[in-house]
Amino acid sequence: MKRADVVRGAALLRVRLCAAVLLKLARFRPLDRLARRLSSTRPGRLAADWLLGYRRPFPSLVAAAMVADRFLASVHETRANRYQHLRFSETPRVSDYPVIFFLSRIEGDFRVFDLGGNFGVLFYCYRRYLPNASRMRWTVFDLPDTVRLGCRLARRRGVADRIEFATGLEAADGVEVFLASGSLHYFDRSLPEMLAALRHPPVHVIVNRTPLNDGATVATVQDAGFGLAACILYDGGGLIDGMRALGYALVDRWSIHDLAVTIPLHPELSAPFYSGLYFRRVPDGAFGTGKAITPSTP
Repeated sequence: MKRADVVRGAALLRVRLCAAVLLKLARFRPLDRLARRLSSTRPGRLAADWLLGYRRPFPSLVAAAMVADRFLASVHETRANRYQHLRFSETPRVSDYPVIFFLSRIEGDFRVFDLGGNFGVLFYCYRRYLPNASRMRWTVFDLPDTVRLGCRLARRRGVADRIEFATGLEAADGVEVFLASGSLHYFDRSLPEMLAALRHPPVHVIVNRTPLNDGATVATVQDAGFGLAACILYDGGGLIDGMRALGYALVDRWSIHDLAVTIPLHPELSAPFYSGLYFRRVPDGAFGTGKAITPSTP
């Protein structure tokens, strides 16, 4: 083993151990307050940054990714990540059922734009449960290598006429449904920014399995064990306000408590659980009329 690999492995172990210890200390308020007070001083902050490495806040997704690359490969590039997504395509998780419910209520033919949809995991999973699956067409946006894999898989499974792949967000223009499931936090453009760039924005916008906090938007790094992933924790209130400014009403919201992104020493920036949100575009002038938009109005 090369000396550089040994040093890298030792640094990775240091970060994981320090993060685990600090998260355990956070359960005891006096110790947590002491640790946070010490880290607020300049020497303490420098020491915490070194000890925690990538397990800390960053000003941008790029900055977080640059630090993560010093420790371990990106999770998006690992074979283990692809195998994990293959398993996810076989059966829905509990957090998938709200999405299946809202998709099942859409009438007529509709197109879904799947942001960061890998090789079409959700298409293969959801079509088994949707009564309107025959009227659904699916477009996946992802990295070029993943898109090539998805195209081959679609041809092999005989569904190339039902699912297509794209490497540009312009493919979302004119679709009925914009879906960001487990992906929004890997993009440095916020959801309102993405939708504002479309000439014909979607009627339905569904966000699922996304870490949101109640503070300020901040970047950090997730540790999946077999790889690291720089991500952004968007301010939930700011995201909803941004969607409202574009003419979208929040129809429903749900929590996913088996997923979290915790930043040691920064509980105010952490996401103790993931969130799901369903938005519908409101006709011009509908805001302020007092008419409620509920899940019973597909």
